[in-house]
Amino acid sequence: MADRATAEKWLRELTHLPTASGLEGAVIGWVRRWVAERDDLEVNADSGGNLLITQRRVAEHSPLL
Repeated sequence: MADRATAEKWLRELTHLPTASGLEGAVIGWVRRWVAERDDLEVNADSGGNLLITQRRVAEHSPLL
């Protein structure tokens, strides 16, 4: 798990990205890169474009976000 300073850095990066309904490309890209840096997570998009992050090593693949 990330320490508080790291989590705050991620939050600042993510919330400073420009976005609006239908224009979430920067946020989606950030989330996909963030997940790609971790071997314990994977990200998939549903039919509506929502991202679902799951843990690879959890039997039920319980959603994180």
